Amino acid sequence: MNLGPVNLAEARLSKADFSNTELQEAIFDRAGGKDAKFVNAKMEGVSMRSVDLRNADFTDADLSEASMDGTHLRGTNFTKADLSYADFRRATDLDEAIYNDTICPDGSISDDCYEDRAFYR
Repeated sequence: MNLGPVNLAEARLSKADFSNTELQEAIFDRAGGKDAKFVNAKMEGVSMRSVDLRNADFTDADLSEASMDGTHLRGTNFTKADLSYADFRRATDLDEAIYNDTICPDGSISDDCYEDRAFYR
């Protein structure tokens, strides 16, 4: 499904399922996304500023060049996700997110982007 640059700012999206959806340049700013699924979603350039993403699943998602500024990430799954050039300034709980074979913001591939300090370019 292609939703393209849809504006979902401030929407309540807890437990929503966006798996296998194209969401390039979509806006999710200040939305509630706790327990949401974005498995295999194409989300290049998406804006997710100040979003509650606790326990969200981004397995195999493409979040390259995404703005994740101020997001809450406790328990968020980034297994095999592409986070290259994504902006995680002021994001919280980066150390409690799940990384397995993840492309980190600095372009390295890691099982722990936080521990490897791969959020810093």
